[in-house]
Amino acid sequence: MTIGLEITGSYALRSADPRQRLLQGAVLIDFGFLPVPRIPLSLHVGFGAGGGAVRQAGRSARSGFGGAVFTGAVRYEIFPLAARKRPRRGGGFSLGPELGWLGFTPAAAGRPMSNTVYIGLFMGFYFGT
Repeated sequence: MTIGLEITGSYALRSADPRQRLLQGAVLIDFGFLPVPRIPLSLHVGFGAGGGAVRQAGRSARSGFGGAVFTGAVRYEIFPLAARKRPRRGGGFSLGPELGWLGFTPAAAGRPMSNTVYIGLFMGFYFGT
């Protein structure tokens, strides 16, 4: 099991009418689980706080969203600098593809909620014994 700090952000544009722009960010506590120790495929869930806004051309009364944020992801982690033999201590850099979901809850009644499904590149640093 891993526990980590995740900082995330998103920027999106919609070019069809009406043109819209999304900007959001969050800080989360991330919990990771490795179901099969010999396969570096891990499952991650997290929670935290964040916010953002949807802007639309010609409409200034667009409200933002913020508050609780939840995430879930599947990662395949690669350790490019790891030695071939078992290291004496745990730790090092990792990277790999990630498929996940990020959900921002509404800040108040009538405000929007943001759900993002993404494919990305995960980069991390592990330490421990």
